[in-house]
Order: sequence, then structure tokens, then C-alpha cells
Amino acid sequence: MTILLVEDDAVLADGLDWLRRLRERRILLPVLILTARDGMRDRIEGIRQGADDYMVKPFALQELEARIHALMRRCYGAFGRSVAVGRLTLEAQFRRISADGEPIELTARDYRVLEILMLQTGKVVAKERIGRMLSTDDETQTDNAIDIYLYRLRKRIGRYGVTIRTMRGLGYLLEAGTDE
Repeated sequence: MTILLVEDDAVLADGLDWLRRLRERRILLPVLILTARDGMRDRIEGIRQGADDYMVKPFALQELEARIHALMRRCYGAFGRSVAVGRLTLEAQFRRISADGEPIELTARDYRVLEILMLQTGKVVAKERIGRMLSTDDETQTDNAIDIYLYRLRKRIGRYGVTIRTMRGLGYLLEAGTDE
């Protein structure tokens, strides 16, 4: 997910132009507008230009977090369906990963890394992107921490017909492999 931060509401028109161009190119990036402009016309124009959601300042951080999670579910199409890779199945709406129908116990971080990779199965995911998606306001993920998560996951999931390949200089690729 990409986040565009615009500090000054006077730039909102430029943000809407950017959003319009994004949608004209059929780029389906989820967009949440955060602004002090609370007029009904502003809200309608933001949605008409292609925003998926619109929040007015001030707002509660818990609401922002909930809306971002909702946008991610819709963006990845994970809400209401499962993703299967090898013998693994991800049910993102329940935050559950299973192998052959049996739940796999993972730490919260290991689950999140595997979820990111499963939702992008067959696509290379950059280490920087994984780090951004795992980071919080209080903590950023180091390359070493991400390496540790991937090492642990490789040990846990390799026997289920899933491989995490390192694509040098690009990132990581999750794909169905062969059982060990």
C-alpha cells in the first residue's frame, strides 16, 4: 500500500489531480483522503475523483487504522475468500493460516510476513516493502529482523510444498514448490 501525505489542505486540488490521473491510468491503488476539508462538496469530489475513503481531521487513530485495514482487505481481495499456495491456506479475514486443514501456530510478525507473501503469490515482494508493512510508529524493521522472520518461515513452511525464494537485488518470491 502506498501512502501519500499532503500537509497543507491548500494542495488538495493537486492531490485530486494526482488521484484523477492515477485512476485514468486504471491504477487500482487504494486511496484514503485525510483532510480538514469537511464540506459535503469536498467529500463528494474526493470520492468522484477516485478515493476509496475520506476522513476529516481531527480523527481517532483507531478509526484510521480500522479504515486502512478495510482498504487493504478490499485491495487484496482477501475478505471473503482464501488464498492457497501449495498445501497452505490463508484466511486473512480470520487471520488464520493452515496446512492440510490444520492451523499453523506463528508469531504475529511471522504471520504478517507470510500473509504479505501469500497475498502476492507469484510476485516478487521487495524487502523494503515488507519492512514498511511491518513497521509501526514506534518501530521500524531492520533488514536483519526481516531476514530472521524469513529464515523461521522457511523452516516452518517448506514441508508444505511452499518455497520462499530470494531474488537477489529484488526481494522475495513465494511459490508452490515440492514437498521435502
